[in-house]
Amino acid sequence: MLPMTRYLSLGGLAAFLAIVAATVAGAQDHSGHQMPGMSTPPATSPSSGPPLPSGYAEVQIAPEVQQRIGVTTGRVEKTELMMNIRTVGIVRPNETKVAHIHLKTEGWVEKLFIAVTGQKVKVGDPMLSIYSPAFFAAQREFLAALQYNRTAPSEAQRTVVETTRQRLALWDVPKSTIDELERTGRPSKSLILRSPITGTILEKKAFEGQYVMPQAELYTVADLATVWVQAKVFAYELPPKIRFV
Repeated sequence: MLPMTRYLSLGGLAAFLAIVAATVAGAQDHSGHQMPGMSTPPATSPSSGPPLPSGYAEVQIAPEVQQRIGVTTGRVEKTELMMNIRTVGIVRPNETKVAHIHLKTEGWVEKLFIAVTGQKVKVGDPMLSIYSPAFFAAQREFLAALQYNRTAPSEAQRTVVETTRQRLALWDVPKSTIDELERTGRPSKSLILRSPITGTILEKKAFEGQYVMPQAELYTVADLATVWVQAKVFAYELPPKIRFV
């Protein structure tokens, strides 16, 4: 078998020779003879391979020496250096896609349309109906302003109509509901609370017959299409560039 020939930079050659120093130490006897099977050709000897680049030297290691010191070879490739880090992570909803549902008035919960944690909802789906005396009174004021504006129209009265209409809109009453109220003239006893986003119910704190006020949180809804993972990793474990898989 022909001896193996590899090309190393002078710095790499020094490091390599330091690793095999224990083996090479026994390669010479007291008379100064070199270990059989390992040699470094003189710098003036011609090379059978391509010309060496500047700063490199040729080293020849016999097969039996390669086996003894555990030399392995492989094809040089440029690739990404992958590092695995094992840690504990906590999955949390994306905080930019979480809605906390409150009422903007007060009253008694009549019916729950969303009654189970984990239930899926779409934007605009009814969540609960509430009987609110304040909501009922606001509808009556809107209808009275409309009626007065029809009998004695004026700029001031039209302002009153728009003010009472805007009050209902600020309570998240849909425009279609306000238009229906204007068309029929019949106020609704119940206010329907609807979901502002599409997602999953994470918390449900409402129940039928409950008296609720604006500061009470009734539901928490989150879009779980994307989630966040919070993990603790030591600073020394982080490479310059990190990729999660």
